Amino acid sequence: MAQNDTVTRILDTAEVLFAERGFAETSLRQATPDLPDAERFWRLHFMLGTVIFTLSGLDALRDIAEKDYDEHVSVRDLMRRLSPVVVAGMNAPLPTPVLAEVT
Repeated sequence: MAQNDTVTRILDTAEVLFAERGFAETSLRQATPDLPDAERFWRLHFMLGTVIFTLSGLDALRDIAEKDYDEHVSVRDLMRRLSPVVVAGMNAPLPTPVLAEVT
């Protein structure tokens, strides 16, 4: 599924849920019903970590972008680049189960 289709599907689902139940009563589980609960937990953990790490190093990112790539990065630019990564992470294929080690 293309990224734009995925984003549209998630936003459409969220919009319906917000309209039916209100923002406070809508959960990530309802917006991503195809994910098992444990997988949703891990993806949310990793995505939040990515966002927090990125925002906490914003000054360093701006310096690197400017010095190494001659780009001037605003918070809006950063969010434009970060959003597809977060969406793709939440919609990545399920991991392959790890086979138990034979001893």
